[in-house]
Amino acid sequence: METQKDITGPPTRPDPLDQQIGKRLKQRREDFDMMQHDMATVLGIPKEQLDHYERGITPITASRLYRVAQQWGLPITWFFEQLTD
Repeated sequence: METQKDITGPPTRPDPLDQQIGKRLKQRREDFDMMQHDMATVLGIPKEQLDHYERGITPITASRLYRVAQQWGLPITWFFEQLTD
């Protein structure tokens, strides 16, 4: 018998999509030779929050991701390139 997946509770581990977006965020930050502290200041968030985004622990909101893409002059789809199924 197949059980239903509980989608209402918090995830037990980082979602692979959030991890991929986090990796791309970190990659771009490193492309600019920025430290986490500096990037967090630019985004107006604590360094720990950026660290969680980059590791996929905390999903970045669509609105914040959009603003980051705009700030870097990227299409938002850049964060979704290289996705694996």
